[in-house]
Amino acid sequence: KCNPFWIRVPFGCPDDMLKRLQPLLGWIFSPVATVIGVGVMVLAAVQLGNDRQKFQSAATSVFAPDNWLWLLLAWVMLKLVHEIAHGLTCQRYGGGVRETGIIFAFFAPLAYVDVTSSWGFSSRWHRIHTAAAGMYVELLLASVAVFTWSQMESQILSHLLYNVIVMASLSTILFNANPLMRFDGYYILSDLLNIPNLYSRSSEAVQQLFGRLLLGLRNTSPAVT
Repeated sequence: KCNPFWIRVPFGCPDDMLKRLQPLLGWIFSPVATVIGVGVMVLAAVQLGNDRQKFQSAATSVFAPDNWLWLLLAWVMLKLVHEIAHGLTCQRYGGGVRETGIIFAFFAPLAYVDVTSSWGFSSRWHRIHTAAAGMYVELLLASVAVFTWSQMESQILSHLLYNVIVMASLSTILFNANPLMRFDGYYILSDLLNIPNLYSRSSEAVQQLFGRLLLGLRNTSPAVT
């Protein structure tokens, strides 16, 4: 069934390309590198707190009309890196990446990689790592951008780095980490709660609740917790 608000345009199988990138970039997702990366994020948050007045004063220029193109470019590049991270992590645990392409969600282009093979991983932590890999890389890039931005004297480069910080931190937290949308945060939450088909089961629970409260209906099917 064709949905004009959700159009998928596949580009092919990226498995071979990701295998070539694995020796170069795969180490970023090792346990040691991940712990170091989280430490870098914490230090970047401290640095940003120290420079919060400078950061807040620069915020006025982010949504200026002449900055929209730079925001779009930063967003496109970050999402490409985001999807590559999903694919590399999926391969790391033995999964395959069958397809990559672009999804036009409400006419907005979004890159995607098909890592549904990760759903078959026996370890839920491997599944969670695969789902979180894109956000991890974006936040890591945002952290590096924070340190560079705090020392940057060039106004042009400082402005570009500011765009990267905003798009790689706030946008990925608001959208990708949001469990109310069926993106990365949703699948992470589903595995953390150990509840498969979380969306359909939560919808059924809400229907039962409103049916009981508003219509006085009694459940004919087993209650959903």
